[in-house]
This record gives sequence, C-alpha cells and structure tokens, in this order.
Amino acid sequence: MGQSSESRVEQPQENIEVSLAAEKVELEAWLDLFEAAPVHVRAAFDLASTRIGAMGLLASRGIPITEFNRVMGVNTATLSEADSEFESSRW
Repeated sequence: MGQSSESRVEQPQENIEVSLAAEKVELEAWLDLFEAAPVHVRAAFDLASTRIGAMGLLASRGIPITEFNRVMGVNTATLSEADSEFESSRW
C-alpha cells in the first residue's frame, strides 16, 4: 500500500534546516570524540578519523559496529566537492 502524492506531508524548510544543523553538530561531536581518545584507546581499537571536504569519516577495526565505521555529511554537493580530495587521500 503505497502513499499517494496527495497524502505525503512536505516538511517546512525550517524543519529541514534544523535537521541539517543537528547532523552537523553530530558530525563535529563524533570527530571530536575520536580526536580526544587517549593514544592507548586509539591504538587498542584502531580508531581513525578524518575530514574530506564537508564529510567526516570514522573507522574502528576494533569496534565493528556502524556508529564507529561510517561517513557523515554525505550529499550530492559534498560528494562532488570531495571527489578530488578523496582520490588523493591515503586514508
């Protein structure tokens, strides 16, 4: 049972802006968390993080769950902006 276009609710622009702002805060918090981890914790869990354009990348070989292994801030603008930087990245 699909929704008809008449029953779809459009989000007001202000809700979209609030959602995007909240996602940016989350991205910055995760990058800060990885950066603030003590050296022995970074080594024990093989933590790595970097920024490519407006995207934040997190990786942990020692913690195989999505929250610690993901890319945040991805959209069509950030992908095209980050293409060349990603190609030259050794991350």
